[in-house]
Formats: sequence, C-alpha cells, structure tokens
Amino acid sequence: MQKTTMRPTAIDRKMIYRRASGNDIPLLMPLLHEFAEQVPYPRCKIDEVHMPDFWKRLIDDEIGAIFMLMSDERVVGAIGGIVGPNPITGERETVEIFWYVQPSYRGLGVYLYKLFENWARNNGSKVLRMGFLHGVTPETIERLYDKLGLVKAETYFAKEL
Repeated sequence: MQKTTMRPTAIDRKMIYRRASGNDIPLLMPLLHEFAEQVPYPRCKIDEVHMPDFWKRLIDDEIGAIFMLMSDERVVGAIGGIVGPNPITGERETVEIFWYVQPSYRGLGVYLYKLFENWARNNGSKVLRMGFLHGVTPETIERLYDKLGLVKAETYFAKEL
C-alpha cells in the first residue's frame, strides 16, 4: 500500500488568516525570501531596507495590503498588492504584486486570495489583476484563476538591463 502525504488543514493546526500591519513586515521576510528564490527571471533579490520600508508605507497609507496565513505564529503564506487608478482608463483597480504559499499549505492559499479580492472590492476596485510566474506551476495557477473567474488578459516579459 502506498503511503500518502496529507497536507495540513485548519483542523490539523491553528491556522490564522489576517491582514498585515506595517509592523508585521519583519515576520514576512523569511517567506518573501523563499518566494524570491522561485522567481525565474533576473533581478529578484530582496532589498532588506527598501522592501520593508516600501510595504510599510503602502500599508500605512492604505494603498497597499498584505494578507497573511499563519501557522504556529509563523507566516506560511501571503498575498500582497496595491490599489489605485488605472493610468489609461482612470478606473480604480487592484494589482497583485506577490502571492506565495509554502508548498505544504498550498490548498489553503485560496482563502488568502478571497481576502485579497474582498479587500479590492471594498476599496472600490473595478478590476483585479493577478499574475503568475512562468515556470512555477503555470498550468495549476491558470486552472485556479479560471475557477475563480479571472480571464487571461496580458503577458509580461522581463529582461535584465
């Protein structure tokens, strides 16, 4: 008989979903470093001074938000983005900047998305833009985005200069 590995669930562990404050940024840093290691394009190195300061200002000014999934007081997943006017249409929209959940918690990451989408809607956004990293389970993410009602709109490319 083949042994199966069970993913942790909210019943197995004390899982907490919550919106991050500017003071929570240091708690997020280990997870964000793990995320950066998976990015397949150049120049995704976290600046230890800029990144925490940037997100703290976005959160404090309420134009950015990060939602965290915590297990045993450790951040095991997070989604973050910004809200503002589209530079072409002027309509308010929310753009996801990162969404990362440690592999053993991936089944619980959709709840982070739901919190993020509700935040976007409550902040008057007419559009929610979500991305994914090519080379990091794109088929899985595309299927999930389809189930969540998102449609493929754009593809970006990157080049180190």
